[in-house]
Parts: sequence; C-alpha cells; structure tokens
Amino acid sequence: MKNKKSHKQRKPTITQEITKQVIEKLNSEVKHDLSRKSYIRNSINFVRYCRQMFNVKSFEECKNHIQDYSDYLQLHPAGYTASTIHTYLSAACKTWDVPLNTIDKPIRRTSEYIRGRTPPENPTASNDLYDEKWRYLTDFQRRCPIRRNELYNLKKGDFGYDKNGMYVFVRKGKGNKKFKCLILDEDAAFIKSYFDETKPDEYVFDRALFRNDLNLHKIRSDASKKLYSNILDRLRNEPGFREKAIQQIKERWEETNINKHTGKPKRFNPQLISGYYYLRGANRRSALQCKLPLKYDKVALMYISVFFLSHFRNDVTLHSYILA
Repeated sequence: MKNKKSHKQRKPTITQEITKQVIEKLNSEVKHDLSRKSYIRNSINFVRYCRQMFNVKSFEECKNHIQDYSDYLQLHPAGYTASTIHTYLSAACKTWDVPLNTIDKPIRRTSEYIRGRTPPENPTASNDLYDEKWRYLTDFQRRCPIRRNELYNLKKGDFGYDKNGMYVFVRKGKGNKKFKCLILDEDAAFIKSYFDETKPDEYVFDRALFRNDLNLHKIRSDASKKLYSNILDRLRNEPGFREKAIQQIKERWEETNINKHTGKPKRFNPQLISGYYYLRGANRRSALQCKLPLKYDKVALMYISVFFLSHFRNDVTLHSYILA
C-alpha cells in the first residue's frame, strides 16, 4: 500500500496576513454593513499599495505610509476627486487609528458632493427615511443628529445635564473622540423618554433598526439646516445670546482640545467666530443657482459644529451639512 504524501498547509503570504488583521479589526469595530464593507475594501487596496511601493512586512508598518498614499492618489492618472480621495484615506485612517485631520489632502468642495443629495432611484423599505418601521430611530436622530455608529452604541446611561442643558453622551465617536451632543430644551423630554424606556446596560436601539440602507447622513444634514436657522434667529433677536454662545464655544474648546504634551488647552483661534464665512468659486456659483445665501454667520456655524456635529470646523459644517 502506497504511503500518501502529506501535504503541508501553504503558509499565508504577508499580504494575506495583513489583510486578515484588517478584516478582523474592522469586523469588530464597525457595525454597519455597508460602512464595514467599504472600509475593508479600501483598506485592502491601501495594503496592496504599501506592499508594492514600500515592501512593508507587517500591519503596523502600513500606518507610516498613509500620507504617502494621499500624495499618490492626488497624482493618480485616474484624476480622483477630492471627495473620492477623502473616502480612500478615511478607510486607512480608521483601520490604523490615525486622525484624518493629520493627513494633508485636497479640500473637498460642496459642488463635488453627490452622496445623499438625490433620492434613491429605486426606493424601498430599506432606504426610505420616512418608512414607519424606522421612525423610532429617525425621530430620535432628527432631534439628536449624531452618526449611525454613535446611535448604534448608545446605552441607557448615555445622557446627562450640564449648565448648557441636556446632552446625549457619545462615548466613542469619530476619531475615537468623546462628545456631548446638546439637546434643545423643546426636545429634552422626548429624547429622555428613550433612555427611560431602556433597561440597565442595554442599548437604546434594537439592532434590527440598523439593518437597512438608510442615508442617516441626510438626517444630520437636514437637522443642521434647521439648527442654523434656529441659532441665527437667536443671535439676531435674543439679547445677550451672541456673547453667551461665544463663551459656551470657548469653554467647550478648553474642555475638549487639550495639548497632550502640556495638558493645557490648545490656543483658540478667534477667527473661527469672527464675522462671516463667504462662499467662493464653484460653491458660490452653486449657491447662486440654488438661491442660497452667500455668507454665513461664523458663530452660528461654530455653535452647530461644536455642540451638535463634533467638528470644530466651519468649513465642514457648511459644506458637508448646511449646503449638502
């Protein structure tokens, strides 16, 4: 009887090993199916780039080449838009825990944004923001415009009160940042009812509410438009509110923007809340076509950015939300 030759299992390649680590990390950290698949696909492309260009040997080494990847994408003959480059870099930054704002990249223009601006070609129950089956989730987000993954992770105790009013506490937001989303006084009782109905140590929202293709970014965008109108009206008509809002912004800055070397707040740039933000170039032309304002109050923009969107950036608040 012939002895069967024993076949040794082929050892995985370096690329396969790194890819495995990418998939395991993102599977454990990203709950939304579409986001996870996109992050995995774009992160694997980044791994291939690192292997080909720098012959990296480990998952950790890839982290050193995200800026190189940004430079490569900007010079690519395919002529990627700033928005597309941002999408590719976001995946790599998410996987290797690198803040996206530390990477030099092209500025995205409002006129280039496509996602969320038009209704789906084939509306279904899985992507209709006004379908009754999703209202428990969407009604909450219209009053508390946090991100999908932040909604997904909310638990019973994730709310509180400070001198600014009620807030919903995001324990791990974008860039692993903690964030307190301010709740308007008129919405406080409604939002609190969600937490009251949740049992101890349980999530606020049933997992099934996230098995869909809902464009929850659009709800954030619509909420931002309403908030801007609300805050702008108060700045113009409520005595003392502008001074109060500026003080609140500065205090939140000092709480959340700490220099890791000195332990003290980073310097606040007063230009962030001085005067108006004026639209230029393609964004200005687009606003004219849509009969939208060409200038925006910086205090109102920053107030929304700081207390509702967690950005501290007027340009992001305006271009990604109010004009989107």
